[in-house]
Amino acid sequence: MHGDILTGRRFHVLEQSASRTLRVGDVLFTQVVTADGGSIMIGACPWVIPASWHIPIIDTRERLRPKRLLTREELLDYDLEIRQAYHEIVDALLHPALPVLQNTDGDPLELTTLIYELGVTASEAVERLMPLATLRGDVHLADEVHDADGALLTSTLTWIKAGNRKHKDWDNTTLGTLRLDGSRLVVQVNSARRRRRIEKATAKCLGSVSDAGRHDGHRPGRGSREAARAAFSCATRPHDPSRFATIARSPCDRGRARTQALGGPRSTDTSLIAQDVRTTLELQRDCGASTSAAE
Repeated sequence: MHGDILTGRRFHVLEQSASRTLRVGDVLFTQVVTADGGSIMIGACPWVIPASWHIPIIDTRERLRPKRLLTREELLDYDLEIRQAYHEIVDALLHPALPVLQNTDGDPLELTTLIYELGVTASEAVERLMPLATLRGDVHLADEVHDADGALLTSTLTWIKAGNRKHKDWDNTTLGTLRLDGSRLVVQVNSARRRRRIEKATAKCLGSVSDAGRHDGHRPGRGSREAARAAFSCATRPHDPSRFATIARSPCDRGRARTQALGGPRSTDTSLIAQDVRTTLELQRDCGASTSAAE
């Protein structure tokens, strides 16, 4: 049993091949023809729409006719709007927008490393930078390594603050890490805003004893549209219209194709079948397409 999302009509479609290809909840943009008590699909478009698109399709229906289902006559009245909605859905599936990556403050993610050459010892640098790693009297200091004489060689400070700008229930937020290795300070933050803040903070703490040699920033996700498409490939699997037990019409035919949930049917007059077949043969002949017989 299959249902039409737009009209709410339900039919029993005689289609074994599609049942093996599709999954429960899949949406097809197609036409269902009923004759002599049986229903078949004609003109199924080549992309399967995942079940997650049910709500957006219902929203489209509500915009066309608020608070009620469409009638069969209104399907023809809104054929262009329905077809446009289908193309927009397919375009969104084939060209998904890249996710917007943010840190816990809501800033765009930009992984940045700042490297400072210091004119003081690691121990003195830790003393100067200590305020950045101190919260409520606790110093967030780790990975200390000393030489045989007890002099500090390396240390890592956690740049921390109380609360969180975006998550009001958080007790604190880690803003970055500062690693001292001899006379070198390496600072790592994950946004441009935090980079600007730490540049000012280190200049205040270290003064003239530091020299910021270089910094490297990287925004994850750049140039990864192909990876995003691959991640969505399972949601936009094409099906072979020749598997359906009828002649597959061109999607650009005059638009009696309708949005169906799992091939949800729409009843029509039997007199349309001959017309549809003639149209199909003409289109396939023009396009050089081959006609597949019903199984």
